[in-house]
Amino acid sequence: DACVAAGQSAPHREAVKSMRDAHASVFAPSVARTKYSLWEACRNDGVRVPTQIVWGSHDPASSREQAFVLFTVIAKRQPATQFHVINRSGNFPFREQPETFHHVVSAFHEGL
Repeated sequence: DACVAAGQSAPHREAVKSMRDAHASVFAPSVARTKYSLWEACRNDGVRVPTQIVWGSHDPASSREQAFVLFTVIAKRQPATQFHVINRSGNFPFREQPETFHHVVSAFHEGL
């Protein structure tokens, strides 16, 4: 009930309108530029530090295959790259499976 009430509130409606208005002109181009910059950096100079990719198995925004392509591109130039999929989590595995996420990240850190 509280969530429904918050969703019907004026501040929420204003935030939704702002996002809709700015999505095509501000947000989407910014995301596209950032993705392009990341891919260029990975392909050209590579990532110069050990890298860990942690992905949710049920991420609705992108597939595990897309994550593995990212891993492959980074690992080509950075041998200290690891890829981990956290089962039963979406695009926020650190919130959805915090114990598993902590274990995976801690193990990576300790391994360095």
